[in-house]
Amino acid sequence: MNRMRRLLLLLALLPASARADDELDIPGLDAADLRGDAMIWEDTTIYLEPWENGASITRFNPMGRRRDEPGRAMAVRIVDSTLKNYVEIQVPNRFDCSNRKLESDPRVEGLRMFVRREDLAPVLLKPYAAQYSDGTRVKLGVGMPVSPTLYGDYLVGLREDRVRLPIPHSSVGYIYKAGKIADPELPKDKVARLAPGASVKLGDGGFTVRNSYWIGRMPDKKTDVALFTLAGRCFELVVEVPANMVRPSEPFRPQPPAPSPYPSKIDGWRIRPGTPLSTLSGREVAVAAKDIMVQMPAPAPEQVCFDAKLGMLRDDYSYGSRTQTFKLCASGSVIDR
Repeated sequence: MNRMRRLLLLLALLPASARADDELDIPGLDAADLRGDAMIWEDTTIYLEPWENGASITRFNPMGRRRDEPGRAMAVRIVDSTLKNYVEIQVPNRFDCSNRKLESDPRVEGLRMFVRREDLAPVLLKPYAAQYSDGTRVKLGVGMPVSPTLYGDYLVGLREDRVRLPIPHSSVGYIYKAGKIADPELPKDKVARLAPGASVKLGDGGFTVRNSYWIGRMPDKKTDVALFTLAGRCFELVVEVPANMVRPSEPFRPQPPAPSPYPSKIDGWRIRPGTPLSTLSGREVAVAAKDIMVQMPAPAPEQVCFDAKLGMLRDDYSYGSRTQTFKLCASGSVIDR
């Protein structure tokens, strides 16, 4: 009981902005000129009609893990923010500093999509770096998604792992300037893998490894502990690990890209390029970018619909991609062979 009272007293003494992630003041979310490169969470609902119960795309992950796993974010570009509760987004088809990216249906262009402002992920606006006396260090790039904690610092996602860092609040916001991002170079010889379950140390903190695919160079020195590099898109950490958790490994070989799910040649009824496309309720949201094969019942209906696709590709080695489908329609009078 005494422990519970002490915990309640501690929570009561915390500043209001630190009592809940929602209350941490990261300025700019309600700005009328909120435009540019941004991130949305994996559990975000993407709308085609920006109002409650409007046409939407099923969430890629119904389980909200944004606070615990901040790597679960996807790059978008905000093109309009004049609505109070929603912003209009486009899909840039790139990863940026996340291990997920949205892939738009290549048969459709100019698709108008919206997300709630509250579903924008905080990101680094400035690079962050720290070096410690034990030789460990961390370096993060602009655009890295982060998640605020109860204690005023931030969680940073490292594939399936995460680390807590004292990032300055002035370095965090919602709009970043995307640049050219290079994947880290993996070693071609003396390759080692860090075993899951390893307790790694970074300065005075650390974390327990969950990711099974940390590949690096085998340390040269044979000691009880070793320095090992964890590198990914927009981050590099040199951590101290138990030497017996670093094991020889084969070089990582990425999987080849999956073949296109769309037919290269269309025989039959089709929606022609340039045709306006709408939601089931008739709101025009896109145009056809190329021939789209459809089924044409007789007599010709008022509108003909097809399953458009929005994909989410992951490159953190746990699984490849997920695809959600949604209905887009064209006037039945413009369908031809």
